[in-house]
Amino acid sequence: MTDTFISLIRMAAAGARGEAVQEEAVNWQELISLANEHGVLPLVAWAVKHSPQLKCSNEIREFLESRISNISMSNIIRRQRIMYLINELQKEGIEVKLLKGYAIAQYYAHPDSREAVDTDLWVNEKQEKQMYDFLQKKAFEVYPRSFTSHHGICQHKKYGKIEVHTRLYDEIVEDVWFSGIKKSEYVLDPFIKIQLDDGEFTTLGHTDQAIFLALHMVKHFIESGLSIRMMLDISLYLQCNYPCIDFERFYDTMERMHYAKLVNCIFSLMIQYGGFPEEIYACYVKPQPHLIELLLRDMYQGGYMGRREMDERHIGSMAYNRMLFTKDNTQIAYVVKMLWWKARCGARRMFPDLHRMKRMYPVLRKLPLLVPFTWLYHSCAFMKDKIMSGILMKEIQGSNGLCNDIANKRIQLFRELDML
Repeated sequence: MTDTFISLIRMAAAGARGEAVQEEAVNWQELISLANEHGVLPLVAWAVKHSPQLKCSNEIREFLESRISNISMSNIIRRQRIMYLINELQKEGIEVKLLKGYAIAQYYAHPDSREAVDTDLWVNEKQEKQMYDFLQKKAFEVYPRSFTSHHGICQHKKYGKIEVHTRLYDEIVEDVWFSGIKKSEYVLDPFIKIQLDDGEFTTLGHTDQAIFLALHMVKHFIESGLSIRMMLDISLYLQCNYPCIDFERFYDTMERMHYAKLVNCIFSLMIQYGGFPEEIYACYVKPQPHLIELLLRDMYQGGYMGRREMDERHIGSMAYNRMLFTKDNTQIAYVVKMLWWKARCGARRMFPDLHRMKRMYPVLRKLPLLVPFTWLYHSCAFMKDKIMSGILMKEIQGSNGLCNDIANKRIQLFRELDML
């Protein structure tokens, strides 16, 4: 891990709060490369803009200034479109809740500097089909969720990617990783309405939102890795909504799921390097320094959300899943559950609807009699591809342990954080 990565966290946090930053010696080429990789380049740009005393060349300042303009304009246009879309959905009688993204961006000093990869909209499962039908009429490419997933994906060249949620988490996450809490406990607060200059939306209540941001972060940490933006999201949210949050409930949830030490490490990292005041993290318990070092190293080595080691880390997450499940169940019960889970995961891709089949195999539009044979071919080819890819061996693991060093190190990190 390099000092530049620590500088990146400091500068991204300062930019998120709209503050100046003091950095004596910066390797700007490395820092900009890391900022770009971790999706916080606009935040670094704002930190530089607020810090005229920084030793930074005019060329770099001009480059960062241009990034602010380009990304801000793109985000403004996209947010306006999403707010208009939410208004249209409400008029259609579809009650949507905005999760993360624009619901959190408002707490940044410069909201348009928070890049949004996608938009998360939560709907009642009874309105899911209505939602898909509406978006298809708007020329969205719709990919309905699998039977085990918590969201479907809808893609549009102007609106970007929209994830249509019917639950907050995937089935395997809820049933195994988050089994310390009942589903009915996820949402206890009344929903709240937020009014922005370009529209109104409904989102989670304050404590529910804080818990959701924390567990969303935990889920990604287990699957692949953390991101600086996730840590900034929850820290800014807590800082701006501190009096409205039930921290006893928040930490009780984290303790019951065995994620309190991880969350404390993240908060400690934001206090130590992000410059956030300790008092915004009520009930916070300072962790051992070596755990913060391990977490930082995990972030640096894995890159943005673990993308540098995605396959190896996925194996680690599936090993974690097996270890949790077999604490109270046999290996046979685990294998049966996972086979059933995998079958339901792939069912819709193995047996796509007729509309999708005609798009995948255009010949069916002229020769509909070939549909049954094409379906049979497609399902067999899908099963063959899955078996040949080795995904079943990665996700349904034997009792002999892991098969790569990176996954082993991550499991050891999970143990250090009392997650196992």
